[in-house]
Amino acid sequence: MKIAIYQDSNCLVQVLSDVQAQEAEAKVEQDRDLIFDVIRSSGGGFSYVNKQVKNGLRAWYVEKLRSLLDKEPESSALALASTPVLFAFGYLDEALDLAMKCVNFPSTSSAYKRQALLQLSSMYTTKGEWKADRKSVV
Repeated sequence: MKIAIYQDSNCLVQVLSDVQAQEAEAKVEQDRDLIFDVIRSSGGGFSYVNKQVKNGLRAWYVEKLRSLLDKEPESSALALASTPVLFAFGYLDEALDLAMKCVNFPSTSSAYKRQALLQLSSMYTTKGEWKADRKSVV
């Protein structure tokens, strides 16, 4: 998981966002048909199932990500790679705090600081606000 975060966090976001139960396969066709019938007859159908699975995968992933960050609290590389994933999954304040933390790590290289500042700028542009209680990055 850690390698995937470093190598291509955008791909990770896409994989955990692109859930389509209606495309699932089963070894036994009757099993697939039975499962699909149950899904179709449920209140929300495939869109509900897809949303629930996606939310469950994202929650699991974020829990694992937080655990990694707890084990390596001073890793600016991990913090920087994790920020866009948290932001994409809707954990806006946590992503902003993590990018800010990355900027303020004493061991963060100037290249990582610049990248973190670019992430902050992008996230605030997307979010459309700057919280007054947040520490300045200057």
